[in-house]
Amino acid sequence: AGAYAGHPVARLVGGRLRELLPAFVGAGLWERCLAVVEERRTERFELDLGHDGRDTWLRFTLAPLADGFVMSFGDVTDLKY
Repeated sequence: AGAYAGHPVARLVGGRLRELLPAFVGAGLWERCLAVVEERRTERFELDLGHDGRDTWLRFTLAPLADGFVMSFGDVTDLKY
């Protein structure tokens, strides 16, 4: 995640998604995060987000945690082509 985001992992933990990963917000991810928090449910999905000038497919898992959420994601581009 740190390499993808261009930030040290320590900065990502507890950080603000909208500041650290603005491309995710523009892809509709923020709305999904809000739904996970409000509805207290886990969500899994894939998004095609460009990164370093190429298509990049990421698989996300969002889960409620305390009064917020936790996010994990991994690059699944090779599985798409």
